[in-house]
Amino acid sequence: MDEDISTFQNEDYPRGSIRKLVFHDFLTYNHVECIPGPSMNVIVGPNGTGKSTIICGICLASGGSPKFLGRSDKLGDFIRHGKLEGYVEMFLKDDNEEAGLRRFKILLRKPNNATYFINDKRVTHADHTKAIEAYNIQVGNPCTFLAQDKVKSFAEQDSQLLLRNTEKAGNPELIELHTKLEEKQKEGNEMGGKKGDLEAQYVLLLFNISHLML
Repeated sequence: MDEDISTFQNEDYPRGSIRKLVFHDFLTYNHVECIPGPSMNVIVGPNGTGKSTIICGICLASGGSPKFLGRSDKLGDFIRHGKLEGYVEMFLKDDNEEAGLRRFKILLRKPNNATYFINDKRVTHADHTKAIEAYNIQVGNPCTFLAQDKVKSFAEQDSQLLLRNTEKAGNPELIELHTKLEEKQKEGNEMGGKKGDLEAQYVLLLFNISHLML
């Protein structure tokens, strides 16, 4: 049977791909290791088997806020019932790292504490998040990461915010071009305002001249 299971090499995965997930005393899991493939991954199973646990783990291990999940705002509530601490470790593809992997870990402790690690080195939450963003992973963008309990909020986005989030989900150059376009539009509006002021001054000047000639 094992011979029929497809195996993948590190080069099969694009940079920033999740190579492995480890959950320990996290929500419904005692200890689970998950190894995704390099393409689309679909997780199926009956209710209550832990499908959402994987989504929650990816979000928090990426430095995301519990608010992105639409569940509890307290990190301590993601620890398995009856335990005082738990963790999620995420391995990302990165050829610049030893063995081609970079490890991101969040260690949760009751009642509401979190400690972050990159390659076993403790880091601040800000540094952890910045390192994740370097892979263009955006757990705070509902166009790229949408938890089940946040579907309603996705539909409530106005058109401008939806456009922004869609651009962020694509090529980084899109948002840069949009920003430049807005700057050009602002410059044009300012020039239009100046033009209007000059026209008003011109009309006033003609008015004054006509009165002097009377």
